Amino acid sequence: MFNVNNQLLKFLSENPVFNHRVVDMEFRPDPRLRTKYYLQLLTFPLFFFIILVLPLAVMFYILFQSIPWFTWLGINILFWGFIFCFIWTIPGLIAIPLYYRRIRYQIHDDEIIVSRGVITLTRRVVPVRAITNVSLRRGPYDRALGIGSVKIETAGQMGAQSGAPSPELALDGLMDYEKINQRVLELVRRYRSGYALTTEVEKPPVEDSSFLLQKILFELQKLNEKMEQSKR
Repeated sequence: MFNVNNQLLKFLSENPVFNHRVVDMEFRPDPRLRTKYYLQLLTFPLFFFIILVLPLAVMFYILFQSIPWFTWLGINILFWGFIFCFIWTIPGLIAIPLYYRRIRYQIHDDEIIVSRGVITLTRRVVPVRAITNVSLRRGPYDRALGIGSVKIETAGQMGAQSGAPSPELALDGLMDYEKINQRVLELVRRYRSGYALTTEVEKPPVEDSSFLLQKILFELQKLNEKMEQSKR
């Protein structure tokens, strides 16, 4: 009996039909994500220049025209303010293209992987069974560019300051953000049927044959372990 079980387990584990890891989706973000990064980079220096530097320079130049020293100070404020804003953007202008090219997303049947980084490549892996929440987010830049993000949270991921949930993974810059969100939800429902998520799916997915066979293999392994223990 034990020999039969061991042979069956060996056959199921070695046969690719019964035991395989499917790469469901592998993709990169849309190029518009790079545009979003550029816009975010330019927002602060532009705001700083328009709100602070320009009014201050105009005030010194116009209100104190009779005093040469103040006029000279106003021109210097305008000049050095512009130089500061320009220098602020240089590292970002160099890093953004490199950062964008390193972003990779992978959705497997059992885990989701996000790779990104410039100097150090970071590869973050979240098992599908650990996902507790999936949501769509579209900020002002996203809506303007026609892209969106899928945020994935896991148990125990809480904001350090506010205590609010913080995303474990973020799939940013997606054109088909609704399709990706739907796919992640289907995987979560497959592993955690009946679990309440913030985004609902009307029709739960039908379990495919490979997933059912993996469950059978798991149950047979448990049965074999119990029989070996009882034999001892």
